[in-house]
Amino acid sequence: APKVPRSVQAHLHRGIFQQTQGRLDEALASFDRVIGIDPGQARAHAGRGTILLKQGNYDEVVKALNQAIALDPTHAQDFFTLGKALQAKDLSEEAARAYQKALDLGLPPGADLEACKSRLEAMLRKSSPH
Repeated sequence: APKVPRSVQAHLHRGIFQQTQGRLDEALASFDRVIGIDPGQARAHAGRGTILLKQGNYDEVVKALNQAIALDPTHAQDFFTLGKALQAKDLSEEAARAYQKALDLGLPPGADLEACKSRLEAMLRKSSPH
């Protein structure tokens, strides 16, 4: 793998830290800085998507997460975040596919896993004819 400049790693770690602190605008700026230097940083795109989801900017979430997934399709969490944005946009089939992929990739046990399962089950119930 090509060597990533240290500043990219620094901005990425700062963004993740700011995000955990709830300083979303600062975190977003850090992730944007990372992408400005190295557009191939999947975690920065995913971080942007997570923040934009909290801010209700669903179109941009879908863009950011599709970018993250194109760069690195192994993160279950990215598919879960994508699914939530697609569901918010009323794109149920795509959302269900994203949730299923998150489960297939192995979302870690916890609140997100339970939420993913229940969202998917609710969608499958709604779409099946009675």
